[in-house]
Amino acid sequence: MEKIDTKKIWPKCSLKSIDRPWGWKDPRNTFTAELWKELFPDAKFLHIYRNGVDVAVSLRQREFDLLGKKPLDEPHSSPRCFSLQSAFDLWALYVEKAFSLTSEVGRNNILHIRYEDLLKNPLVILKEVVKFCDINVSEDSLVKNLTSIDSKRAYKFLEDKELKEFYLKVKDHPWMIKLGYNKLDIIN
Repeated sequence: MEKIDTKKIWPKCSLKSIDRPWGWKDPRNTFTAELWKELFPDAKFLHIYRNGVDVAVSLRQREFDLLGKKPLDEPHSSPRCFSLQSAFDLWALYVEKAFSLTSEVGRNNILHIRYEDLLKNPLVILKEVVKFCDINVSEDSLVKNLTSIDSKRAYKFLEDKELKEFYLKVKDHPWMIKLGYNKLDIIN
C-alpha cells in the first residue's frame, strides 16, 4: 500500500498535534480501518454492537426521516434501509466486518462492546473503555457522564408487535446467534 500524505488530507492543521485524546464515530470506518490504521498507527478502535433488530429499526427510521428533508442521492442516504430486512442485512454485513478487523488493526487495538451491556452497566463499561484507550479520567468524571445514558433503549423493539415478529424471523441468523441475541424472551 502506498504511503499516505496526511498534509493533502488535512492541509491546514495536523491531527497528530492535538494534545488530548480525540476520536469520531462513523460506522463506515468499519470498512476503512486499514487506511486509518496506516494514518494513525497507534489508533484504538471501539466497536459497539447492538441487537440487529434495533439497528434495522433505527436505520429504517433514519431513512424515512430523511425522505422529506433531502433528496435520495445524498451520500448518507441508503434506500436499501427502507425495509427492515435490508437494513438488518446491512447490520449483519457491518458486524461481520467489524469482528474481522482484529487481523487488520491488531488484537490489542480493538475493543468490542455490547451496547446493551453499556446501558446495563455503564460505569463498568466506561472504565473498560478508558483503560483500553489509555486515557486518564477520574471516576467522578465518568459518573457525571452517566446521566445521558438511557437504559430503556435496550431491546426497544420489544415494545412493538410487528418488530417482535420480525425478531422471531431473524433471531436464528448466524450473527444473532454468535452475539447471543437469539435467546431473548418474547412475550406477545
